[in-house]
Amino acid sequence: MKSLQEKAMLVNITIRQWTGKKLDRKVSREIEAEHSAHNAGNYNKNLLGDTELRTIQSIANEIRNFLREQTLPWSDTGDRLLPATNYFKFIEGFRPLEERYSQATSDFIKVYPELKIKARMRLNDLYNENDYPKVSQLVEKFTVSLHVTPIADQNDFRVEMNASEINSLKEKIYQDFNARIDNASQEIWQRIYQAVSLIVERLSADKAKIFDSLMNNLKDLTELLPRLNFTGNKDVNNVIRDMKHLFENPENLRASATIRNEKATEAKELLDRYASYFQVDNAPSEVYA
Repeated sequence: MKSLQEKAMLVNITIRQWTGKKLDRKVSREIEAEHSAHNAGNYNKNLLGDTELRTIQSIANEIRNFLREQTLPWSDTGDRLLPATNYFKFIEGFRPLEERYSQATSDFIKVYPELKIKARMRLNDLYNENDYPKVSQLVEKFTVSLHVTPIADQNDFRVEMNASEINSLKEKIYQDFNARIDNASQEIWQRIYQAVSLIVERLSADKAKIFDSLMNNLKDLTELLPRLNFTGNKDVNNVIRDMKHLFENPENLRASATIRNEKATEAKELLDRYASYFQVDNAPSEVYA
C-alpha cells in the first residue's frame, strides 16, 4: 500500500492585498475628545471609493473558495491536503484565477493616480499623501503565491532524547496524523451530505424553485470526489455511483411533481443508507503508520 506521502501533498495559497484603508489616530482622538470618551474605537479612512478594489477582492475570494473546494482540510496553519489524483486539475483551475488576479491588479494600478486625485477631492482635509503607497510599492502589495510541500514522514524523527520519550512523542505524532486523515476523510462525507440534503429539501418543498445549479452542482461534485478520495475508500466510490442515479434534467423536475417526488425519495433513501458515515465518530478512516 502506498504511503500518504505518495498519495497526496500539502498546498497553501498566500494572497496579499492592499486594503485601501488607513487608521487616522488624530481623528480618532478628536472624536473621543468631542464625546468625552476613552478607548471608544478607531476611525478608519477609506482611502479610495467603495468599488475601486472590489474586482480584486472578488477574485481573491474566488481563489480562496477554489482552494477549499479542490482540497481537504489538514492543519490549523492553513495547509490543505491535495490528493495527487487532483493535482493537474487543481493547477489547471488555479492558473486562470492567478492570471485574472494579476490582470485586475494591473488594471487597478493603471488608474491609481487618477483615483488619488478623486480621493483628494472626496476626503478634503482628511487627505494625507503619506497614506498612499507609491506605484512601485503598490505592485508588491498585490500578489498570489501557491505553496506546495510534501507531507512530512512521521517516522523521520531525529532529536536527542531517550527512547521512552521518543516513543511517547512518536505515538502523539501518529495520533495527530491519523486524526487529520479522519478529518479530511470526513470532509468528503460532509460534502456528500450537504449536496444530497439540499436535493431532498428543494424537491420536497411545496412550491419548489428548481434551478439548473441543483443538478449541475451535484454533477460537479461526483466528478471531483473521486479525485479527492485519497484513501480509495470503497464506500465513497459506492455513494458517488448512487449519487449519479439522482441526476435528472432540471426542466423535467420543474415540469413534473411526480418526478420531483421520486428523486426526493431516492435522495432521502441514499442519506438513510449511508447515515452512519455522516457522523464524525462513525466516519471510516484509514491508518497510515
